[in-house]
Amino acid sequence: TVDSAVKYFGLAVKFLDGNRAMEARRNLCRVLQLASRWDDLKKEAARALNVVTDNAHRADFLLHLARAYIAEEEYEKAADVCEEIVKINAQSTQVLPALLMLSHAVRKQTGYSRDYFLVMRNIIEKFNRSESMPAALYLLGKAYYQRGDYHRAYSAFRELKTRFPRSPEASLAAEKISAIEKHNPKIVAFVPDDAFLQTLDKIDLSFDNLDEEALVKKKSFYAVMLGPVEEKREAMRIAREIKNEFTPVKIVHSAGGYAVYVGKHAMLANATVMKIRLAEEMGYNGKVVRFRIDRNKTYIYGE
Repeated sequence: TVDSAVKYFGLAVKFLDGNRAMEARRNLCRVLQLASRWDDLKKEAARALNVVTDNAHRADFLLHLARAYIAEEEYEKAADVCEEIVKINAQSTQVLPALLMLSHAVRKQTGYSRDYFLVMRNIIEKFNRSESMPAALYLLGKAYYQRGDYHRAYSAFRELKTRFPRSPEASLAAEKISAIEKHNPKIVAFVPDDAFLQTLDKIDLSFDNLDEEALVKKKSFYAVMLGPVEEKREAMRIAREIKNEFTPVKIVHSAGGYAVYVGKHAMLANATVMKIRLAEEMGYNGKVVRFRIDRNKTYIYGE
């Protein structure tokens, strides 16, 4: 259980020294993140940052802290933490997720502004061959699309489909391309250059927290994920406990273990209400995820 894991990793931190204690701290943060215990995660990450001595471990704990700030919508603090990760010359596997979270925090604060496109340019130029590139290309194309810049949006989505045809984002890009084609788009350079950045404002005044519900299609819905847990019997126990109050309930096995997915909502707000009820009434801290069904494949978008 989460509580047992937290207890024993906490004891390990207390009684172990050196790298073994640091590894226990990292595992403790991972458990708290999986359980969506954001306040506890902030406290534990802060404790670790007070004792960590090397940049590699420091970046790990800063990432945990940034995720907690993002989850609790403290976007200014999240942005500061992500920028610190970039400044300390961390590994690329740490800098890239920091930049992606930074782009999210900047968008939430200033919309599709100059700073947002600058962050996206840094990601695409510096991490062009990374596994997160499909997500970056999709986010950039989406930003252009929302601004009505159909030539650049089309070009970014087309690049995504061509380079990463098997990625989950490719199916989303195909959908956007279909919507853009009525505007007769042309293939153009889409990585934000200095001339384009100069046309943008520091704050996108047209930004109004664009409603993600508008993007939900018939084959797309929201659910609440509980877990994952290591044992199938534990997932089945959770499913049995909640199925009388919440439906539908489904168990999915993946490389991370067994997760229980609850609900099937067209609206993000309704899934959020279910998440709160699961926490308050049943004691389960979950996170909202989005399902998308494309032909015979199902994609789950979480963190």
